[in-house]
Amino acid sequence: MKLMHDGIKDFLLLEEYVESQKIGFISLEVPLPQWIKNFTKAINNYSIGLQIRREYRHISMGLRSLKFSDVDTIFIFELYNQHLLFVMPLFAIMALRGKEVLICLHGNQQFAMTNKIKFWGLLYLKAYLNLFKKLKVATFEVDDDVLPEKFRLPDTSKYIIPHPIISEAKPKFLPGERLSSNVPIKIGVVGMIRPDKPIAQVIDKLQEYIKSSEHQCELVIGTPFDQKPSYLDQLNVTLYDTTQQEDYIQILTEIDILVIHYDKDR
Repeated sequence: MKLMHDGIKDFLLLEEYVESQKIGFISLEVPLPQWIKNFTKAINNYSIGLQIRREYRHISMGLRSLKFSDVDTIFIFELYNQHLLFVMPLFAIMALRGKEVLICLHGNQQFAMTNKIKFWGLLYLKAYLNLFKKLKVATFEVDDDVLPEKFRLPDTSKYIIPHPIISEAKPKFLPGERLSSNVPIKIGVVGMIRPDKPIAQVIDKLQEYIKSSEHQCELVIGTPFDQKPSYLDQLNVTLYDTTQQEDYIQILTEIDILVIHYDKDR
């Protein structure tokens, strides 16, 4: 789960809010048996060994899903486009048994834009979504309508869940507490800054607002510096490196207004 985002663990609390449904959770992150470790270590090419281990994890995850006989919904935390060949038929079996299968996606469509194998995997996933109505995806994006049409997923097969903010990030203010009038308001954009997201236009609009506003405001951007677009350094904004988990939590607790809604029509 931590490969994607630590906040995803909060989905384990879903059953507390959905009393009529029993949910089973499955993750790729399981201990590898010693024989698969020895086998992949014997391969001189690390990349090939890594792909074999990932394939094993996917198949193992699919086989474990078959044991969920007493649940209504199976919640799958993560999968890779290039490893769907054998695991999707196993999930389809669960769908045919009447279980709703929710597959979490984050970045899978974007990765398919730059890699042919991952693109074929996305098409394979899309075919299963069209064939089995109980198979759904839960995508941690605002939506995929900013992507070219061939990378989008069927509207009837997806739930949109903007990326969760982890529960450790507590609000700065108690209910009813307000900002001081003489303290600058920190408006923040936190997360990955990618070309396929309309975030650049959002930052432009926020800068325009701050310049024209009668209130004291400060624009804060938090993003992993190892993937930071170079143009951010040219902007008159405060930048925070959120590569480390504790830094990510810290900036969320410091911001007064967090901008996560990127389009007025969504």
